[in-house]
Formats: sequence, C-alpha cells, structure tokens
Amino acid sequence: MLLIMLSQSNKVLVCTQFIVEDSSIMNLFKVNRMKAKRILFIDDEEDIRVLASFCLELETGWDMMLAANGKEGIAIAEAEQPDAILLDAMMPGLDGLQTLAELQNNAKTKHIPTIFITAKAQASDRRRFYAAGAKGVINKPFDALTLASQISGFLGWENSTDA
Repeated sequence: MLLIMLSQSNKVLVCTQFIVEDSSIMNLFKVNRMKAKRILFIDDEEDIRVLASFCLELETGWDMMLAANGKEGIAIAEAEQPDAILLDAMMPGLDGLQTLAELQNNAKTKHIPTIFITAKAQASDRRRFYAAGAKGVINKPFDALTLASQISGFLGWENSTDA
C-alpha cells in the first residue's frame, strides 16, 4: 500500500511517499473518518490551501471547498453554505477582516462560524479577530496533524468521531 505524507516548512510543501506492506503498520495510520462536514478554506496561497485540504480530507473525511480570495470565498459561502470557514488574514483585495465583515453582514452567511488561519499571531491581532467575530485563531505555519482537532475544538464539535 502506498502512503503519502505531506509536511510544510517555511512555505515549502514536501511530499514523501513510501510503500507499506505490513497491515499491522497500516493500522497505525488508520484514517479517522468524521461525519462529513463541509469546510471552506479561503487563502491566497495555493500550497497552503492544498496542504490543509489534503490533510483534513484524509484525516476526517470532511468535504473541502477552496477559494483563492475573499470575493470568491463569499460567493462560495453563499452558494454552498459550508459548516465552517477557515480564513487567512492577509490577502490581496479583501483581507480577512474585510471578508469576515462581509460574511457577517450577509443574511445567507452570517451564521457560518469562521476561524482565522494566519501568520499574524500577536495578541493585538488575535483580539481584533475575536472582536470581529472569529471563533478561533490558528497560527501559520500550522501543524497538519493537529489541524482537525484544533478546528473541532474551536467549534465545539465534540471530538474527532462525533463531529
């Protein structure tokens, strides 16, 4: 069986592939499938979107939707009604706070919880994100192995098997 591992370090996406023949070893890598949540990830960096999407889909079974900017993300949120939105703070055009404000001022999207995933991790930035209505803030670079549990924790999704 082919196992693919992805890791991120300083904006470098690393993919490692190896063959695993022993089924007992594969049990160590058993994929944990959560109930199918629908998550929209809005980030202008394609490698970050791909890494997060791959890891969350593989670990949880969540359906991931991706947008490269705030306007595209708002349109997808209106049409698809995701269970949650992951949002980058620093993007060209509409930044994360502007995107969140538009989502919250829109009757079709104001109920969707939003979590910032950002390199802006200073206390003053976090206070602004929470004051604007964010349900959580995850630092970049994020740990792909704990990303799903962080999201579940911020949103009160009981645990990885009850989400």
